[in-house]
Amino acid sequence: MNKLLLIVFLLPLTLFSQNIPFEGGAKSVGMGKSTIALSQVWSINNNQGGLGFLENPEIGVYYTNRFLLKELSSQSIAYAYPTKYGNLGLSIDFFGYSQQSEMQFGLAYAKKFNKYLSLGLKFDYLQYQQPEEYGNTHAVVAELGIMSHPYQNIYIGAHIYNPSRSKFNTAVEKFAPTVFGFGLAYTPDPMVSLTAQVDKNLDYSTTYKAGVELNISKALFLRVGVNLYPNAYYLGLGYYFKNIKFDFAFSYQNVLGVSPASSLGYEFK
Repeated sequence: MNKLLLIVFLLPLTLFSQNIPFEGGAKSVGMGKSTIALSQVWSINNNQGGLGFLENPEIGVYYTNRFLLKELSSQSIAYAYPTKYGNLGLSIDFFGYSQQSEMQFGLAYAKKFNKYLSLGLKFDYLQYQQPEEYGNTHAVVAELGIMSHPYQNIYIGAHIYNPSRSKFNTAVEKFAPTVFGFGLAYTPDPMVSLTAQVDKNLDYSTTYKAGVELNISKALFLRVGVNLYPNAYYLGLGYYFKNIKFDFAFSYQNVLGVSPASSLGYEFK
């Protein structure tokens, strides 16, 4: 009964653009979702500028279960393919369940201009399936990302989702969310990575994020993170063996509880 009540209250909050923009990767979750300045296959969702720094094709799958409710689960797949003309990316994201859901299809392109700068662009097709009395709706939005590597151990990332304020095709005017992000990544030691990020959704308060990754052995990583406004706490592990990358993480919100996340990646070296 308690879970049913949670679903009733949470679905209106999380659906219809509240889950957008989609994020990706349990590494990001473990570091408090503060990886806008890190280059990985999930840069396709988190910051397309980071896609330009990838040197090998890579594929990843991601799953998260919000507050241990299957109706609030999310699945994603991402594929990055570097070329001499720039790097290409494809992503598919799904959230919800059969009666009410969000789906996003995205195509990304990133170009690394030199060892210091990469720019990325992505177009997303969003589709919302709702109960019949409300009808389905869709929208097309753009994303822009930039990543800079000004010093040996510092990266800077910036990203904007839906800069044009695209609308959904509904009778009542409804905009897709517009979200700005800016962050830093600092590696004072090969065994330690520190990240910090600020996100601003035009419809909500500013969120502050921070994360730490410790390379505790050759293949094993420990991660922690924190968010402010809203407050949330994160813990994660990563295990990388040859071309395979496995990440697992938890987030905790003191009212709604725990949300586990996992991702599996393969780099075609």
